[in-house]
Amino acid sequence: MPIAAPGSLVLVTGASGFAGGYIVKALLEAGYKVRVTARSEAKVEHVRQLFPSHAASIEGAVVADIIEPAAFDAAVVGINAVVHAASPVILTHTGDPDDIVLPAVRGVTNLLDSLARHNPNIERFVQISSVAAIAFSTPDGPRVFDESYWNDESVRLVRANGAAASGGLKYQASKTLSERALWDYIEDKKPAFDAVSILPSLILGPPTQYNTTEEVTGSPRLILPYVKPGKTAAELVSAPYNSVDVRDVALASVRALTTPEAAGQRFILSATPFFGNDVAVVAAAAFPDIKGYTAGNPDKAVREKLDAEAVRYDGSKAERVLGFKYVAKDETIRNTLEALQPKLVAAAA
Repeated sequence: MPIAAPGSLVLVTGASGFAGGYIVKALLEAGYKVRVTARSEAKVEHVRQLFPSHAASIEGAVVADIIEPAAFDAAVVGINAVVHAASPVILTHTGDPDDIVLPAVRGVTNLLDSLARHNPNIERFVQISSVAAIAFSTPDGPRVFDESYWNDESVRLVRANGAAASGGLKYQASKTLSERALWDYIEDKKPAFDAVSILPSLILGPPTQYNTTEEVTGSPRLILPYVKPGKTAAELVSAPYNSVDVRDVALASVRALTTPEAAGQRFILSATPFFGNDVAVVAAAAFPDIKGYTAGNPDKAVREKLDAEAVRYDGSKAERVLGFKYVAKDETIRNTLEALQPKLVAAAA
């Protein structure tokens, strides 16, 4: 079971995204060289500028359209491993499901085909998937999900309903089919390298690439409504997510490259259920200058009861095999708000 040791050159797709940027940071700090893909040279340069002390260890490869069969041909030459984090996330999509599904699936298959043609002897391929590929949760379904589950129901529903399927369902189907594509390839082609899939829940943590709160994109944006007027007390304790700190996603991605026992496995990354109540409680304690939002309930027993009753994605296998401990939920929320606080205070003033 080969591993990609520090000093290796790792190709990171999706490096300009929220999780991708942290993955690049973690790899650089662990001693890897990184080749990032982006749609333009300007975006490659943007990634370089985020890590000025590591600029000499960052290469770039322009991949204008991951749907093109040869899109990754040049990018894979000379690399030792891959962390594939590029995939569309458009939860409000109302059109053809293929707008979401095809880039997700072909992004994987085209990258694998490029490796087969130009660099078949890499050491490891790590795919950043999602718990969206694990389960289609229903009120009468399981309360705890592990890596044995697959969200094939989302694929069935999207195929049955086409453009009328919700954006969320299309996203779930895209993650399910793209991860299936990886494991089908490993089983059918039996390449020299092995693979690992990382399946994060809602990724939170301090965003690094924004100028105003309106420009914050991705999952950190889901925190914002709970520190602004408009949410009811009932909404603070309903519709929970499962969550994980972006720094844990980055660390797990590095450990997936270096842990022999990770080969051929899926790893859910999920620290805890996450409620709006958690945001309101942390904000009140740590940031009294942010005002105007609905107060949360800080009672420990109440918060523990909410967590215990929520549907959970079991992320314990990742801790055990990859050898790390999840960042605590309140620390993740506090650090996220710390990054956003000046803008939030200004907005509330």
